[in-house]
Amino acid sequence: MADVGGARWPRPFLDGVADAEGHHAIRRDSRGQLVALNLDEGRVLWRSGLALRPLIVTDALALGLALAPPRVVALPLVGAPDAPPPAWTSPRLPWPEWAATDPDGAGVDIALDAAQMGAVIALAWTLRPRYTGGAAPAAGSPRAAPVHGGCGVDLANGRILPPVPLPPRPADEGRTDAVDDPTVLAQQRFGKLTYRLTIVDAGTKVRTVLCALDARQGTLHWECVLDEAPRRRPMPPRPLA
Repeated sequence: MADVGGARWPRPFLDGVADAEGHHAIRRDSRGQLVALNLDEGRVLWRSGLALRPLIVTDALALGLALAPPRVVALPLVGAPDAPPPAWTSPRLPWPEWAATDPDGAGVDIALDAAQMGAVIALAWTLRPRYTGGAAPAAGSPRAAPVHGGCGVDLANGRILPPVPLPPRPADEGRTDAVDDPTVLAQQRFGKLTYRLTIVDAGTKVRTVLCALDARQGTLHWECVLDEAPRRRPMPPRPLA
């Protein structure tokens, strides 16, 4: 995380977040669970067993956002078995009812900032209803306007605290690189390493693999499998007209 104005911001990492030193990262797998990664050794530490959106990696905890109801879940980063029990789960965040009860966030656009401010996690959000078909909300109705809010979360126990003002977010240090290769889902450089997320054909299965490469020479440091799924049968050819 980058320190700016007393706030430690998480660093973006291939649709997830990493710590400032690049030792650990969290991101979602194909089932929506958090995957905790040891970036020094290139291995998966655990999967959360819960559907969570990545928020922050501290020195000891991986924090994710659960939905319906919205709450912050803290999982021990190291020394935990697969699907570790939460260190704590916060009470429900103060979201409006229409957003807080959405089962999977499909009907809500969520823009959420999270940063560590000492012993507090500061959250700031903007919630917008997402049109998913049917009658759109009428102009001027509570569901038609974005909702802005925020709160603090005690890092020791998950207690909800009053909002903590956040300084401006620093410039994005984890921008993904454009790669002209259909097997590369995303690529990102941190310091001397380039991290690459790829799709690999493994016969009857398809794997999502994370690789760490030397940023200059392109030599492989390590790779680990994040996801594996059976290969789908190709679509049959369309009949000729």
